Amino acid sequence: MKAIHLIALLIFNGLFAQAQNKFLVKSLQNAEVLSQYSTRDESGKTLELIAAVQVDLNQKECDSRGVPLLLKSNTKKEYARPALYCWNPIHRCWKKSSVLEKTNDNNNTIYNAMVTCPGVYAFLDAPVSVEKRVLVTLPSKCTIKNVRLIQQSPAYAVFGEGKGSNELELSFGPLQFDAVLEVTWNEAGSTKTAKYLCGALTRIDETPNAGEPRRLEIKPGKTIEFQSALFTNK
Repeated sequence: MKAIHLIALLIFNGLFAQAQNKFLVKSLQNAEVLSQYSTRDESGKTLELIAAVQVDLNQKECDSRGVPLLLKSNTKKEYARPALYCWNPIHRCWKKSSVLEKTNDNNNTIYNAMVTCPGVYAFLDAPVSVEKRVLVTLPSKCTIKNVRLIQQSPAYAVFGEGKGSNELELSFGPLQFDAVLEVTWNEAGSTKTAKYLCGALTRIDETPNAGEPRRLEIKPGKTIEFQSALFTNK
């Protein structure tokens, strides 16, 4: 697993004055971003979140001079294909914003990008993974309404709408034991919602067969639900 805690995001938190215009850049916590935004790009591919910021500008129009965002890696090959994306609130996905310039300093790599418009931006990566999909299943008497699958490290988030059946396939990266799946479904005329720890739904130590999704099988009333209080530090 990638050591996310070793990643340093170099963001100029505060105000940047460009003539009479000012950029305000605020670093966002990954957990906050994952709870509000999926990590899908405009093609539907699920990417890994590295870090995100919110950029505000004290005017309605963009400023062509822009403000720099820097991402520092503690190794030269920590990321596979990192890029800077901007959140598209209409289509609810990430759209690639600009090309990253890469420079090496000893054993460190620094990625640099300029942004000229306000918005929520994220450095996202597209690592190569054997696992690319998960299949959420409930008993045949159930109909899935929606799901939320959130994982903190590596950081992925997927929100999906049901398609009128008891199964729903989602694009996802390598699943970890502590990923949390929230499912809302219809059963016998009523709507139910529950959260599950993915480690209770699948054998994480077993890799799915090539080309097949990882199955997350839920049996309401039998599968143990996720209790967040058990994972809260006192």
